[in-house]
Amino acid sequence: RDNNLMETHQKKRDKKSEFKSHSHGTKNFKQGTIDFGSGDLTVNKAKFSKDKGGKPYDKSKSFDKNKKPFDKSKSYDKSKSFDKSKSYDKSKSYDKSKSFDKSKGKPGTKRPFKEGGEKGEGLSSSQQRRQKQKVSELIKKLRINYNKLLMKKKDMGEGAEQKSELVKESMEVIGDKYKDLIYKHDGCRIIQALIKHGSNKQKGTVLNHIKDYMIEMMTGKYSYHLAQKAFYYAPTPELKAQLRLEINSQISKLVMHQYASEVIEYMYSQTEHDKHRREMVYAFYGQYFLLLKEQAATTQDQNISLAAFLKAKPQLKDKVLEKIERIVQKLVEKGLARHSLVQAIICDYIQAQDDLDKLKWLADTMKEKLPTLLASKQGLFVAFAFFNLLGAKDRK
Repeated sequence: RDNNLMETHQKKRDKKSEFKSHSHGTKNFKQGTIDFGSGDLTVNKAKFSKDKGGKPYDKSKSFDKNKKPFDKSKSYDKSKSFDKSKSYDKSKSYDKSKSFDKSKGKPGTKRPFKEGGEKGEGLSSSQQRRQKQKVSELIKKLRINYNKLLMKKKDMGEGAEQKSELVKESMEVIGDKYKDLIYKHDGCRIIQALIKHGSNKQKGTVLNHIKDYMIEMMTGKYSYHLAQKAFYYAPTPELKAQLRLEINSQISKLVMHQYASEVIEYMYSQTEHDKHRREMVYAFYGQYFLLLKEQAATTQDQNISLAAFLKAKPQLKDKVLEKIERIVQKLVEKGLARHSLVQAIICDYIQAQDDLDKLKWLADTMKEKLPTLLASKQGLFVAFAFFNLLGAKDRK
């Protein structure tokens, strides 16, 4: 390594010596110039000028004789002078009326929507804002009563009688504006409190106002909680049956929804009679729902299973099983096997299906979800059936 360093230093020295011996020209220093080409190392102080920053003064570059002198005649053409007549046209003067619309320039201001627009529906943005402010003022009045309804009886003094008066007062404030409240975060909570703390007559009045919007409430982000409480606090069995009947008409569509499926599961788990539960399961079978009800009425067995129905009418077996197979596949793919209602449908399908290949395929797709099936009686039956169909490796 030391030898290499010495060689590189020696090469640098040789290059410097070659450059000094063969260079032709002058090199500038602070005190003058040295001519290497002639061999004269004397400092030529005559060519050195301190006024030029240490560089020699070159007279040849100071002034170019061949360069044309400045022609004063062409410097300024008076014929092309500024024409004052064309400088400003008074006929096209500044129009103050069209100069600036102050309403467009300020931040936060919007032009009103035209009639038939997407958001306007014939109303301007200010009119829409006023409508929203009316609803917000309504909610502000109701929040006071809502906070009182959340208090315990021992903290209120007079107890339940005072809560019924608060519910009556709140119902008078709302009037017919239930639709403006049921889809909002705070509005649906206020109506839940009215249903919970009101008397049976007050509960029935509130539910009669909102039962027409039951399907829409089930699909809302906040209102689906109100749909659950509406079924739970319904004062009469007739009103609960009416809500179930409305939901059963669209149950196969609603069960696929993120929020509506939670409401259907809540209603199924809160329903006491097996007859009403079986009706919710039969509603999935579409047009065969009426045939199942007729068969249940003729046999006087309200809990008739799908296998017994197909045994009585074998000509419908292929069509019914094909339809139910598609329903089961969709429910499993959506991850809804945790619901007890879906478990009851799968249980019916397993009991009625004779093709082992299809059952093994279903067991293979649901083998990782078996723990979620253990919450209900039908789910436990499905878990046992799949456990028997799976191989030794999957069982372990």
